[in-house]
Amino acid sequence: AGHRAIPLLGLAFVMAIPMISKLLVDLEVNLAGLDDGTKIATRRLLGGRNGAFFVEDARTTRDSAGRLVIPSQDFVAANDVKTVFGMGGAYLDGTLIVSIVFTNESIDRLVVDRFPSLIGNFKIATSKLVAERKFYAL
Repeated sequence: AGHRAIPLLGLAFVMAIPMISKLLVDLEVNLAGLDDGTKIATRRLLGGRNGAFFVEDARTTRDSAGRLVIPSQDFVAANDVKTVFGMGGAYLDGTLIVSIVFTNESIDRLVVDRFPSLIGNFKIATSKLVAERKFYAL
């Protein structure tokens, strides 16, 4: 419940959160836009192209700073999380959409690479709601 939405308040804030920073880097999001107020979705994500985020081992995978990519190890242990992956894309207006999946099975990257089209289907199903700025239930 505490992670339904994480505001991207600036580059330093995002880089301080290992999972979110890896997610956005893996999706090739333009992080410079976080500080200058420009849209952060790259041309690569706009429209139809989508990307994937992958953490093979939620218990041990570390980022370039040596931090656990999935820092909430109590959540990992309690739910026996093994692999974490995500899909992301952007709507035509630049709104970023991301889905993160926590699994209790080890999943190979080749299998995860089959899933980004799911975010495309979700974007198609929700594009009218995004255009109407209806992000959350009223």
